[in-house]
Amino acid sequence: MYELIDENNNIKMMALIICTFNYGNKPYCLYSIERDPEQTNIFVSKLVENSQGHTLDNNFESGEKEALENIITDFLSKTNLDILKEKGFVITNINLNGISKFNDKKSYITTYNKNLLKECMLHYNLNIPNDDTPLVTIKKSKPINKGNYDKILLIILGIITIIVSILAIIKVLFK
Repeated sequence: MYELIDENNNIKMMALIICTFNYGNKPYCLYSIERDPEQTNIFVSKLVENSQGHTLDNNFESGEKEALENIITDFLSKTNLDILKEKGFVITNINLNGISKFNDKKSYITTYNKNLLKECMLHYNLNIPNDDTPLVTIKKSKPINKGNYDKILLIILGIITIIVSILAIIKVLFK
């Protein structure tokens, strides 16, 4: 998973990097952001290299995004990799560094079924994250031991008794 910032709303989001690829001798990143439990939104952005490594760029030249939409549709349809290569689509292994901004309006390609996306990634032997891995590590709290629970209740009862006694004494003294 890769952390992105939606530049329109300044909201952090987690994206699944489907793959990086070259098309027309330019590097791109294909990624998805969960829409709901069954659907995911597919996005594409250019990859630019900076001092930190590679990050996303959402500025496309005229006609560039339309050409990308066509080749990505072929990719999602599980077109044979050799045919994709003939069309200029080559899967690469470029790692993204840092946090990138993305523009959902400029980068959006389609909404796609999550299970079909997994099938597509399996078809091309791409890494699929384990669904069981949580985005946030959750630590289980230890239950209060039954013996300790009784002791805690007795201590609370004792404190309440002392407070009531003190209030009664104060009331008698200042009557």
